[in-house]
Parts: sequence; structure tokens; C-alpha cells
Amino acid sequence: FIVKLEDGTSKTDKVTVTFEKNDKAEILEWRFGNSIATISGTNISVRLAFASDITKLTANLKLSPQATISPDPANDNDYTNPKNFTVTAEDGTTSKLYTVTVKVGTIIS
Repeated sequence: FIVKLEDGTSKTDKVTVTFEKNDKAEILEWRFGNSIATISGTNISVRLAFASDITKLTANLKLSPQATISPDPANDNDYTNPKNFTVTAEDGTTSKLYTVTVKVGTIIS
């Protein structure tokens, strides 16, 4: 940038701005359709209606800004047994292992 001094002269200077990368590896919301899961620490649980096919579910979720998740829950996944997902923060070093458990049964609203 260029700085204009009081005496009318100019001086060119360089500024380096460094932003720290986010270290949050959180699942903030998890849902299958209209069914919103309960998140308790790194355990996620949701109950779906009796006729639900839990062998091919696609999840919608919200993560911490710039975090990634693996495997991709936007693909069809089999939730017959609890399924693990790893969330990695933007910093690339912070990660958390989440376990998603899906149960089928009566939903009381």
C-alpha cells in the first residue's frame, strides 16, 4: 500500500495479513428429510418411521465453517448398524469421530 506523509511525500509499504484457519470440527445439525437428529457430544441419534428403508439414506447436515466430513453422508449410506463419520476442521489437523445411530419405530410428536 502507499502512505502519503505529512510533508507530501509518499512511501510504499508491504503488509502481510495472515488468517488462522478454523479449528472447529463440529456437526451442528443432522437430518434425514424432516427428521432432525439429536446430537449429544459425538453421538448422533435419530428415529425414523416404521416403513423407512435405512439401507439407503441420504443425510443433510451443517458442519462448522470450512469443515469436511468423510465418508460423504450426502451419498446413499446403510445405517442398519451405527455408522462412523470423521469431521476434519479447516486447519486440517483437528478432527472428531461421530457415530450416527438410526432407529426405526413409532415417532411421537
